[in-house]
Amino acid sequence: MKKYIISFLFAFSLVTNAIEVGTKIKGKELSVWKSKDSFDLSKSTNGKKLVVNFWASWCTACINELAELEELKKKYSDEYEFVAINAGEKNIKIKKFMKRYKFSYKILQDKNRDYSKSIGVEELPRTLVIDEKGTITYSGTRPPKKL
Repeated sequence: MKKYIISFLFAFSLVTNAIEVGTKIKGKELSVWKSKDSFDLSKSTNGKKLVVNFWASWCTACINELAELEELKKKYSDEYEFVAINAGEKNIKIKKFMKRYKFSYKILQDKNRDYSKSIGVEELPRTLVIDEKGTITYSGTRPPKKL
């Protein structure tokens, strides 16, 4: 019985840390790759909504969804800003990935995955859509088909 209770509590703790549609995105300044600038998902983006993709160079599913992500950007760049948050990799890994795959999103760095973990991103890839008010309107392991 004790094992069942512990298992239930562990499973419940995973669910409560999950990203929930309808909640506000948590803010934190993240470094923009190859720049001295920073970017905060919770701040205004000149009236645009956000598409945010969490990824890593070792993630096969992340590589497989690149065409879908680029297609979204091509269709919706007037209404949305597109950013991708790298999950804790060093600059050299990001550079090799970018050279090989030509990913056109603004790349942000979550150096120790502190931000990702704090908002409940536990698996990669993860795509979020955030409205102008900072509310999460989509969260999935694949990009949405339409925005």
